[in-house]
Formats: sequence, structure tokens, C-alpha cells
Amino acid sequence: MMMFFDYMRLNKTEGFLTSGDYPVAVDKPLLYENYNMVDKPGASRLGAAQIYVDYPIFPAHSVKINNLRYWNLPTNGECRAPDMCNNLYKTTHQKEFVPSTPPAWNNERRVNFQVSTPNLLF
Repeated sequence: MMMFFDYMRLNKTEGFLTSGDYPVAVDKPLLYENYNMVDKPGASRLGAAQIYVDYPIFPAHSVKINNLRYWNLPTNGECRAPDMCNNLYKTTHQKEFVPSTPPAWNNERRVNFQVSTPNLLF
């Protein structure tokens, strides 16, 4: 065990592999590309008693239970530090994934959407 600590102390290697690009990682929050930011971000005065209402609750017969894929806010009512909720990102409507249309049918062999070459072994 001591050998490991000596190795880390002597090499002074940092274990953060994906630290981000320098100016962007320092100046902008993590989800700035997906959510609109508020004008003056910072800590809010909200506590856990005020933010729990953002957590979605559906009736038992609803098909939306556990099925939310695109959140309008990344906090979704479960901030572990309540003062960081609702004061960093604005409510942003997320673009939903639209699957591509399949190609027109023809007589070529297909594997999913790609045209495949005939198997020469058989």
C-alpha cells in the first residue's frame, strides 16, 4: 500500500481524465449546451421544502411513470444541495429524438438500413 502512495506522490499524476477544455470548463456550467442559462447564475435561496414540487408525481394508472426522457430542467426536484436548484438553468424545451426514415425497398440485400454484400462463402 505504501508503494502506491509513494508512486502517486513522486509522479504527481492527476486522476481527472476528462477535465474539459480550459476556458469553457471554468466559465460555463456542465450542461450549458443543452439548457439555457439564467442571466446571473448563482446560489438560490430555495430549500428542500420549496424544490420538491419540481419532482414529477404521476397517478398509479399513468403510463408516464418512470418514463420521462427529456427533462425541461436538469434539477427535477432532487438537488442534493438545494441552494443550487433553479438558479443556474432556465426551463428549456428539449428537442426530441426523431428516428430516420427507412430507405425505399429494392431488390438489394439489406442488414438494417445498410446495403450488404452477398456472402461469398455460401
